[in-house]
Amino acid sequence: MTDPRLTADTVEGPAGRIAVVDHGGDGPDVLLLHGATRTLLDWEAVRPHLPGLRLVAMDLRGHGRSDTPADGDYGWAGQPADAGHMLHLERPGVVAGLIRAFVSA
Repeated sequence: MTDPRLTADTVEGPAGRIAVVDHGGDGPDVLLLHGATRTLLDWEAVRPHLPGLRLVAMDLRGHGRSDTPADGDYGWAGQPADAGHMLHLERPGVVAGLIRAFVSA
C-alpha cells in the first residue's frame, strides 16, 4: 500500500526505475532498505528517532513504486547496483531488514 502523503522520486537503476524518498538532513548519509515483501514506508515510524542524519529510503526491485526488474533478478546481488544510483550518497551507512511494527493509536 502506498501512502499518498509521501512523494517518491525515481532514479534509473540497472534493471528499471527505483523509487526513492530523500528525507534530507545535514548529517551522515544513511540508506534505509526495507525487508522482504515490504516498502520504504516501513521506515516512517523509525525516522523521527534518527535525528541529525540524512535519511534516504528506497523501494527494492519490484516492491512499492519500484519497477519489476527487467532482467528478472530479485536477488541481493543486484541490490547494491541499484543503491549505487541513489542521489550521490557519500559513504552511506546502510540499515536493512526492518520488520514492520504495529502501533496502536
